[in-house]
Amino acid sequence: MILPFEDGKLVNISTDVEFSNIDGEFKVPLDAQSSFKLNLSLPQEGYLVAGELELNDDSSTTQVSLTNGPSDSNVSVSYMQSVTPFLALGGIGNYSTKSAAITRGFAGTYNDGENMLVTQWDNQFKFLYQRRVNPNRFHLNADVQVDEQGNSTATLGAEYILKQSRLQMSIDSNIQVRSVVEVNTGQGFQLQFSGDLGHLSGTARFGFGLMVG
Repeated sequence: MILPFEDGKLVNISTDVEFSNIDGEFKVPLDAQSSFKLNLSLPQEGYLVAGELELNDDSSTTQVSLTNGPSDSNVSVSYMQSVTPFLALGGIGNYSTKSAAITRGFAGTYNDGENMLVTQWDNQFKFLYQRRVNPNRFHLNADVQVDEQGNSTATLGAEYILKQSRLQMSIDSNIQVRSVVEVNTGQGFQLQFSGDLGHLSGTARFGFGLMVG
């Protein structure tokens, strides 16, 4: 259930069909250029609490976040700076209390309106490409991830945006098929349905949501 407010505040609470995992998101704008977000996750085996402060100006974005769970706490700081109207570069630093180690990462984005490229390197390499075939109507996505051991996963996806609905679907190299359907009823309600089928693992998950506002 999502409850947006006119002043930018947001409350988002979701769960699965068996109510075994409850997630909550709360977002509060502090002023025109900063906001605070709190995320709560209550699975059966523990909890996770994350807070994030975001600061923006005309050419950069800074995020400071703190995450606390049953076995570890993390502090991270990220910064992205616009180099040209289409290109932005930045990095992230993360400290883990469990390992008492600092990790670093670097990222870059290119967006000219029709094409978007995103790359990120930390402990793994990520690459995302989106082609807006028909802006605000039809998009194609390609995603590649390579972890520390050299294992890679590739994903292809598509997004269709219609007058009162949105359809997102994807398939990855592990033959994991995912889809999300959002339907606007026109009465201030939005219905959301999702499905996740793992053909190699033999798993299937389905969910639903309701957005009010």
